[in-house]
Amino acid sequence: MSASKKFLAACLALVASTSALAAADPSVSATLVPINTVVTLSRPSGNPNDSLVTYAAYRLTVTNRTTNDLNRIFLNATASNVGGTDPVLWDSSIIGVSPDPCVGYGTSTLSCETNISLPPGGGSVTFIVIARAPKNGSQIRIDGSAGGHEGNGGGNGCCGIPVTASTTLIDPTTDPTFTTNAQSFIKNSGGSLFTGDRWISKPGDPITTLVVIPGFAAPFDLGQISESEISSDPNCAAQAHFNKCFESFISLPAIDFSNGGTVTPTQFLSIVVRLDSSLIKRTTLIENVLVKYDGTPVGVCGNTSPEVYPCIVERKVYKNKSVPGWTKDLDNDFEWTLRHYKNGRYGLF
Repeated sequence: MSASKKFLAACLALVASTSALAAADPSVSATLVPINTVVTLSRPSGNPNDSLVTYAAYRLTVTNRTTNDLNRIFLNATASNVGGTDPVLWDSSIIGVSPDPCVGYGTSTLSCETNISLPPGGGSVTFIVIARAPKNGSQIRIDGSAGGHEGNGGGNGCCGIPVTASTTLIDPTTDPTFTTNAQSFIKNSGGSLFTGDRWISKPGDPITTLVVIPGFAAPFDLGQISESEISSDPNCAAQAHFNKCFESFISLPAIDFSNGGTVTPTQFLSIVVRLDSSLIKRTTLIENVLVKYDGTPVGVCGNTSPEVYPCIVERKVYKNKSVPGWTKDLDNDFEWTLRHYKNGRYGLF
């Protein structure tokens, strides 16, 4: 090889080495962290009222510790379903960046390039992206890269950092806890969450809970419903209405439509609890059932002025086909619809 060709090769090698070092600049960091590490699988239904759509969310943090500005912070991410066939799709919303910089909503591949610039010496930015949970599978896996551009031109500049994240899926075909537990990231536009198969109470799933959530002020919430047996509670034997007694705990910690009691609430959570007829003693009348919220008896809405919350909006017994919503599965089941401005624990005795 001639001297000139050797010199050219050495220069190209130096450029490649310098580029490689720049692309992996340790002064720039990017992390993608799941906000909810576990999510219940979505359960689509032909009836929209029985369809459950759940979400997993991921917080991206990019930090610039270089001596230069880091421009147009970006995220490129692909979502995949581990152990399942239903695709994981990115939801059409982002938290923490405006205007929305992302394309690829409704697909498994998301590309976000923001107009955010980070100053040198530790400047940092955080935003949240949201994926719809699939209807099957054991895990959502996210793979991609994030970072920014050193210059104003195209390309990923100096800094594209690999990022990964994962969320465990609760699969009803292998994990029966879906009958007593439901978990999801909740967007502030509201939504619904329920336990069981279309929240239908059955002998094998004797209590189901549905909560309908209107839009709220917080950026997001983590919703969870947990049902458990409480037959050892003295109220169970004292009331003697059921073969076993249960409670439903609804956790929505970011929501309080009374703003901590400083305003009269105008928005409410709607909570629907069902008990299967296999639990109910033959002589039990639904109006005699004791409903307690965090240990305090719950009355009927409209019985006090001002209204005391929570309160019971409606009590329903699916005694025959004349009752709206009756099905064979719900035959003789009890149902309570309640209203409250925040989360809490409901016991039925």
